[in-house]
Amino acid sequence: MVNKPPTIQENIPLAPYTTLKIGGPAKYFVAAKTIAELQEAVAWANQEKLPYRLIGRGANLLVSDNGFNGLIIHPENDQAQWNGDHVVVGAGVQNGQLIASALQHGFGGMQWLIGVPGKVGGSLYGNAGGHGWGLGDQVVWVDVCVPDGTNKRLTKEDCAFAYRTSIFKHHPEWSIVQAEFIFPKVDPAEERTLLAETTKQKNTNQPTTAKTAGCMFTNPTADLAKVPESLKQYVDAKGTISAWRVIEEVGLKGFQLGDIQISDVHANFMINRGQGTADQVMQLLSLIKQKVRDELGIQLHEEIQYLGF
Repeated sequence: MVNKPPTIQENIPLAPYTTLKIGGPAKYFVAAKTIAELQEAVAWANQEKLPYRLIGRGANLLVSDNGFNGLIIHPENDQAQWNGDHVVVGAGVQNGQLIASALQHGFGGMQWLIGVPGKVGGSLYGNAGGHGWGLGDQVVWVDVCVPDGTNKRLTKEDCAFAYRTSIFKHHPEWSIVQAEFIFPKVDPAEERTLLAETTKQKNTNQPTTAKTAGCMFTNPTADLAKVPESLKQYVDAKGTISAWRVIEEVGLKGFQLGDIQISDVHANFMINRGQGTADQVMQLLSLIKQKVRDELGIQLHEEIQYLGF
C-alpha cells in the first residue's frame, strides 16, 4: 500500500508548464525533485489506477482546454555527473544546461539541440534534433520508471530512436528518469562559434521568441509523380519534403484563427498570440492537413503529442 505522497498537489493549471502556454488543470500534480519522489508518485498513481504523464518544459505538447484527469509529474532532477566523455543526466536537465555543461568539460556535438526549448526527458521521448541528428544518437542507456515504481534500464538499441520518435512514444506508462550519454571531444572556441551561428540561423528562420510548441508536423513523404512541378525540386533523395514548405504552398502561412496563428516566419510553427485555446489549435491542425492532402496529395502527421483529449 502506497500512501499519497505529501508532495502531490491538486488542480494545478498546466498552461504555465507548456511552451505554447495552453492547457487546463491537472487533477494531480507533483514536482519530483529526486528519482525517489518520481518513483513514489508513479507507484501511487498505478495503485490508484490513475493515468499519469511526465511534462518537462512542455514543448511539442498540446494540452486539452479541459486539462488532464490524472497525475502530471514534473521532473526536477537536474544533475549532470561527468566521468570522462560519459555523463549521467537527470530527466529534468534543460537542453541548454546540457549543452553548457558539455562545453565546460570540452565536449559537444549538440548544435541542432540549441534553442530547442525542452528538457532531456522530453528530448529523448521525441528524439529532438535536426538535420539528420537526434539526441538519441549520443545515448548509452536510458533509465525509465515502470508502473510499479521500479527502474528499468534500456540500451540505446532498446530505445529504437528514429526521426522524431522512440520506443517511449509507444510506452506512455514508462517515465524517463535519467540517461547516460557520450559526447565527442570538441575545441571549445570552435564549438561556441558553431553554436552562435546555429542560434543566429534559428532566430532568423524560426519564431524563437514567440509562444509556440515547436514544429507541429514531421516532414512528410511525397510521391514525385504526384506533387506539383513547383515542389519536385524540394523532395529529397529519401522522398521527404519539409512540412513548412507544403503548408506555405497551400497558402496558409500567416493564417490566423482566434489567437492562434500559423507563423509568417516558419509555417510549421503555430503561435499563441494571447488567449489561444487548444480547440483553436486543433481546428488549425485539421485545416492544414485537409488542404495539404486535398491540394497536394500529401499526408501530414503531427509531431506534437496530445494530452487530455
